[in-house]
Amino acid sequence: MALEGSLKDIEIGDLIQIYSSKGRTCRITTKYGSLEGMIFFHEGNIVHASVGPLIAEEAFIQLLKWKEGTFKIETDIDTDVELPKVTIVKNTNELLKEALKKIEGGEDDAILNTVKERLKVIDGIDNVATLSPNDLWVGSQIGKKNYLATICTKAEIMSKEMELGEFRYIQMQGDKKNCFVYKLGSGYLIAWIKPTATMDNVKTKIEKEIT
Repeated sequence: MALEGSLKDIEIGDLIQIYSSKGRTCRITTKYGSLEGMIFFHEGNIVHASVGPLIAEEAFIQLLKWKEGTFKIETDIDTDVELPKVTIVKNTNELLKEALKKIEGGEDDAILNTVKERLKVIDGIDNVATLSPNDLWVGSQIGKKNYLATICTKAEIMSKEMELGEFRYIQMQGDKKNCFVYKLGSGYLIAWIKPTATMDNVKTKIEKEIT
């Protein structure tokens, strides 16, 4: 039997402490925007984490940043079949402490930077930009990222007000260029598409990299 809920009601860090202290073997899967993540416990120890293109400690740090989205906890695990490759060997308390320290220190969003570099080489993409939560705060007040921050925050608001569910992406088309804006974890990724490119083909390539 799986337990499901919202990360607005309980944070990932709290879930980790609960299932670690119980010494449980379980899998926590999370969804936020277009991303899906996973944390696997074996007898109370975290042995694997993944989200988008990231695995191990990098993925774990990104998942801890999520304050929205959904989660599902599965405890009926057949470890002979479902136990993933071990990518994390640290004690869970040590892992959590180090990850929180990096987050509080303002470490760059690894998933945004990783996906940005991958998208740059896709044929048909003209340019790629990212917005972290801090960029959104700064961009909403000053600087050249102002219009990007406005687009992203307005898209979130409209998605909720129109009862569309959790915002994933928007597509914009103009007479000079086209653009995709994707929600990635707690940040955003913006990709400008060359006017000669086919939007559907580029969209398929983008989503292959971010899911």
